[in-house]
Amino acid sequence: MREDGAWRDIDTTLVRENGVIRPKSIKGEFTLSAGGDLAFAEARTDQGKAEVRATAKLPKPQLSGDTATYPSAYGDGVDLVVTATPTGLRQKLVIRKRPDGQLNLRIPVELPDGMRYGSDAAGKLALLAEKSDKPVVPIPAAMVLDAVAAEQPGQGRIGTAPVTAEKSGDDVALLLAPDAGFLADPTVTYPVSMALASDVWTGTGVAGDTFVNSSTYPNGASNDVNYQRIIAGKSNSGSVTWRAYITFPIKGTPLMGGVVENADLRLWNFRANTCDWEIDSGIVARRITGSWSVSSLTWGNQPSVTTDGQEGNKGAYSDDCSRGEGELYHSIETMVQEWMDGAPDHGVQLSAVSEADRTNWRWYRSSEYGGYEDPTSPQGPALTVNYIPAREEIITIWGRSPGVNSAAQIGAAIEGAVPLQDPPAIPREQMHAAALEGDGFTETLAENMTVPDGLTPEEIDEFLGGHAPTDRHRH
Repeated sequence: MREDGAWRDIDTTLVRENGVIRPKSIKGEFTLSAGGDLAFAEARTDQGKAEVRATAKLPKPQLSGDTATYPSAYGDGVDLVVTATPTGLRQKLVIRKRPDGQLNLRIPVELPDGMRYGSDAAGKLALLAEKSDKPVVPIPAAMVLDAVAAEQPGQGRIGTAPVTAEKSGDDVALLLAPDAGFLADPTVTYPVSMALASDVWTGTGVAGDTFVNSSTYPNGASNDVNYQRIIAGKSNSGSVTWRAYITFPIKGTPLMGGVVENADLRLWNFRANTCDWEIDSGIVARRITGSWSVSSLTWGNQPSVTTDGQEGNKGAYSDDCSRGEGELYHSIETMVQEWMDGAPDHGVQLSAVSEADRTNWRWYRSSEYGGYEDPTSPQGPALTVNYIPAREEIITIWGRSPGVNSAAQIGAAIEGAVPLQDPPAIPREQMHAAALEGDGFTETLAENMTVPDGLTPEEIDEFLGGHAPTDRHRH
């Protein structure tokens, strides 16, 4: 991460500092409550300041690495768990015990200036730009996961919690109402967790990633906030298809205009459907050609991709194998060169090479998992590029005088459209005076100058301005 002109390692460890809790070093700026107040998180984004609050004074949090837990922050047995990520923070509510009836949770929010909650064109809840009413971030129903589903996507029980917004004067809040029947179901394993997707308190400028599938995980925003992983491939005897999406900002970086020598997409694979070194058709990386975002991605709303420059990898690692987890590479020089040449940098899609496979899936660590401070440890997706920087052409125009060869004429000449005019003859005295007034004038003693070869004694005297050269200047 680049900060104040220097590169620093990302470190999501939470520490107490000056009466608040903050991560050591991430992309984004936020602080957490040390307890005793209502606002548990304050973030500063490009849009301004945002706060998320509890309905009663917060207890002192329990810190563990990148996670702060506020016990019973939203009622008896409903903990608030906040995790720092390389890009900001994620928050979820953990219901530790089965409630007796309907559970209604109220989350007060202070939005940045110029934003409000409202309905998008489809009538669904979204964060809107106040002046234009243009949707900034959709607010889908929160996914509710039992303890098994939280650890094993595709297993356990999954429910939903409808989300609505209320406003009373200047007070704004989101209301979550998890399905009472789901919470009462004896097959649901506790604790139950739910996370609310929102980009309001998330940093920007680094990689984004998420996944969707054709079954019970169709929403990229919900998957992003609930899991520190991305998934690609085929499962459930071929009936379920998983696709992962990753983006790396290229535009506006020193990569633009350069020439790629090597470019690797590095993925940390921590689980697969089998322990074989190669699995079926493998996983392929394809360049995304359509726009998308983590908050808007759904199974029914996926961007287009191209097979040009696609790169597959049949390899697999798994934490339940003797060789454990490991890193897999996709060499994507063609894709990266396209981005560096100006193609929109929409990122990479991961999917099964053949989506006719019956069982062929990989779980990779996502960017929220972090781990970037140690390149040998499990970490989120990384793009490494060796390249030749773009050349900066320096064109020097000698003897240009006012009124001759305007900037437009010089530009046209560089493109080969028109010839440059020859500058008029300028008296030696005028050029000498202009040189003395210019920024490039440097005064040098005659005895420190080297006399050019082939000059007559008279020319040497004129060159040195009447000063006799020393022997060491003679050739």
